[in-house]
Amino acid sequence: MKKSLFVLVAVLLLTGCGSNKGKETTTTCKSSGSYLVYESSEQEYVSKGDSVKQLNSKSVLVFNSKEELDATVENAQANLDAINELEGVEASVEIIDETSAYDIMKINLDKADLPRLSELGILQVNTENSKAMFVSLKQSVELLESEGFTCESK
Repeated sequence: MKKSLFVLVAVLLLTGCGSNKGKETTTTCKSSGSYLVYESSEQEYVSKGDSVKQLNSKSVLVFNSKEELDATVENAQANLDAINELEGVEASVEIIDETSAYDIMKINLDKADLPRLSELGILQVNTENSKAMFVSLKQSVELLESEGFTCESK
């Protein structure tokens, strides 16, 4: 199976203005097993109130051979370059060993164009009106936990 090398981040984009009240919190969600095409996944949400400001994702892809890994990374490089041109977004691949790699993405949600990220399939969204969107920590955590992730806030 051919694997994609960009993160589909499970978040909910909502309309309105997110709550920025309260202290900054970091919530880490880890998969208990496979998630989408990934062997494992970890997503970190930095939020103020219910509004997520920074999203970091690090997921493990496993391949059948070094050749498959190398070919996939080479083919994905153009996609990674295009993603890295988006404001507020950094994407990379870090080779772990001969048959596995980290798929890494960091999104500054104060700078990123959320509707564009949704169009590109980078963010999974649930919204009817895309005028003013923010990422809800509460609803993102609920979605991830329903997918088998375990989440913890610091």
